[in-house]
Amino acid sequence: MSRKERREQFLASGAFLGSFAVNLINCARSEQERVFEDCRKDVTRKVHASDHAAGTVILLCCAVDVFFNETITRLCMHGPLTKEQGRQLVDLENASEKYGKILEVAFGTILQPTEDFRLVGEVRNEFAHYTPRPISARTGQYPSWFEPLRSRGLVIFGEQPGLDYTVDHICSCRVGSWAWKTVYSCLEQFCSIDPEKLRKDWLRYFSPPTVNCGAEL
Repeated sequence: MSRKERREQFLASGAFLGSFAVNLINCARSEQERVFEDCRKDVTRKVHASDHAAGTVILLCCAVDVFFNETITRLCMHGPLTKEQGRQLVDLENASEKYGKILEVAFGTILQPTEDFRLVGEVRNEFAHYTPRPISARTGQYPSWFEPLRSRGLVIFGEQPGLDYTVDHICSCRVGSWAWKTVYSCLEQFCSIDPEKLRKDWLRYFSPPTVNCGAEL
């Protein structure tokens, strides 16, 4: 079944029960707990490596996209969206676009997510659609797509530009924690536009996991 066919069936159905976003959030939370375990291994390091950072970011972003699709469905069933408006919103390319357009079309509110929210989506794409393109140490430069992460202190060994850089260098504990905090902050703002229709009570599921691992995250 194609993605388009799934979308058509999704919005054509008159039934809606529960939330699959919660399932995905629970999976992302499990991965983030593994991230914290990796962080505990050496609390003296500035930025810790964790293979599970990729897992938590990918699952977290999937949960956000599903949350938006489920929100669109509720707004089609109970107003103010029509099904045709819902189809157009579900067809949007990414969560950052859906964030702004749902609020604009349903509530007439112009509000865009933060740059960090967009960047979380970019990191997810780097992990989920990995295309090898390392930068040789001989260049003495960071890859251009590393710069926003490096400036936020999220890149492993970011203070040593002589190293070869690959996607492994953004599989850090800080990336996982930053993604959770960014998503929660933006969804909190999103849901505040209409707490009842946008189910602000579900925001608790996106609450960032916390643990004292002995290192700064």
